[in-house]
Amino acid sequence: MKPIIVVEGEKDRIALSSLLGPRAAEVEWRIAQGKGSLASVARTHLGVFGRAVALVVDADTSDAVEVQSLRASIEEAILAVGPREPHRVLVAVPALDRLSPACAATLALEIGEFLNQSQACAVR
Repeated sequence: MKPIIVVEGEKDRIALSSLLGPRAAEVEWRIAQGKGSLASVARTHLGVFGRAVALVVDADTSDAVEVQSLRASIEEAILAVGPREPHRVLVAVPALDRLSPACAATLALEIGEFLNQSQACAVR
């Protein structure tokens, strides 16, 4: 089964798909319809379906403390189901549509590592 990437909206899916290029075909996409639903969608796929999940969320800020708080709150909500599958919480600072080229490249690398880890776990 393909790993899942959960994003806030369709615009984010399009941006990430473009960023990932051919690797975008290696995932299933889930649109959470906003930041408030991200953790719930991820918990469902991790806990119920046993799928590897990456969440990509806009920070909507450049403040490092707020970014870390957002990441920690999402991680806490996800860990409530005790995921056994790989997962990642990736925060785009300040937002996917405003990433610098260097940050976009880093995000693509992080997602690539997640996909590689997911594939390695699938063959165990």
